Amino acid sequence: MANSESGPSPEVARVAADHDLGPLRDSYAVKRVTFFTSRYRGDRIHCFESGFVRHDVGSAPVGFRWDRIARAYQNLTHHYTDLRRYIKTSFSFRMVRDDGTSTEFVGSYRDPALWKGADPRDEGLRLAAFGRQACEQVSRALLPGAVAALARGVDLDFAGMVINTVGVRRDDSLVPWSSIAEVRVDDGQVTIKKAGTRRSLASKSVSGIPNFPLFLTLVDQLRHGGLPTV
Repeated sequence: MANSESGPSPEVARVAADHDLGPLRDSYAVKRVTFFTSRYRGDRIHCFESGFVRHDVGSAPVGFRWDRIARAYQNLTHHYTDLRRYIKTSFSFRMVRDDGTSTEFVGSYRDPALWKGADPRDEGLRLAAFGRQACEQVSRALLPGAVAALARGVDLDFAGMVINTVGVRRDDSLVPWSSIAEVRVDDGQVTIKKAGTRRSLASKSVSGIPNFPLFLTLVDQLRHGGLPTV
């Protein structure tokens, strides 16, 4: 449901129409972050059926269709004290359109699953949920093209994590999927391990991998001998 109290301006509505984004789904407050402060100043993201519009105070709104975003990056980090007491979760998301136009939003929240009494309506929590959904939408839009490329024998490079229908490329060698023992995501790090060795074949921070949900979908299907159905 859209937040009617902070609905889009006529200017935002025109941008959404120009990009054919469809009906409004929701609106989110975005913190303005500087070196010294982090606070709400009226910047917002308006989510529509087929994308979103970023509108910062004092700037023209910018539209992003899911199928025009080439790269989406995500980073969520849980923070703990030295005694392993949960403090908060910080997040950042960056979307890069196919023409190079980009936007980034960051924030933090207390996870209700980890902090008793945390507000499930917290603006940071809502924005992080939108960021995750946006990354999923982008990956879904990119999936048919990725599958077609793999079917043609093309290597797909996810910031150094290079995959194809045969296996994982490492330097000048190619490790077949049948030799991959494990693909693990732990504490913000994705690790690929080869059978018969304790060393990692490849390891990289999730935050550095573009379209991470797409990467996981493709790897999961390729490890089981096929390509996703689209």
